Amino acid sequence: MTTDVMTSGPWPEPTVADTEAVALAVVRHEGMRIEGLPAAFDSSYGPVMVALQGAGLHPVGAALAVYEGDPMAEFAVEIGFPVDRPLPAAVELDGVHVTASGLPAGRLAVVTHVGPYDELGAAWGRFMGWVASQGLSPDDRYGEIYVTEPTPDGDPNLLRSDLFLTLR
Repeated sequence: MTTDVMTSGPWPEPTVADTEAVALAVVRHEGMRIEGLPAAFDSSYGPVMVALQGAGLHPVGAALAVYEGDPMAEFAVEIGFPVDRPLPAAVELDGVHVTASGLPAGRLAVVTHVGPYDELGAAWGRFMGWVASQGLSPDDRYGEIYVTEPTPDGDPNLLRSDLFLTLR
């Protein structure tokens, strides 16, 4: 049985789920470092939404980020949304390139973090410890689904982020 991790959950305890392929519309940033993430997030979601509207596409889940590489060094990140079908062509908006991407069908390890974004590093540490204790083999892509949209007057302790890790 497959699980749509883009719209399911929460997962208070880590678990492994079989998933279908997921089409994404994203802005890809190469050569990133942790300190550059806030600016990358701020510059990405708006253009992705404009590109989706122009292509007649719709998000089918919350905003997300998909990473490749070492988060403590340089990595790539794709920032955007899962969509109902692939973006037919890349779109450039004021120098920002919105492209099609995706997550392949397969196994994912998932867990839910509820709390401020600055606690995500610790949540990832616990999650990766669980993955290792289960003898699971991570693949090269991992990410965060930002289920609760942050607002200026919202309580950061109530933010829900689903962490996922592709598995071999």
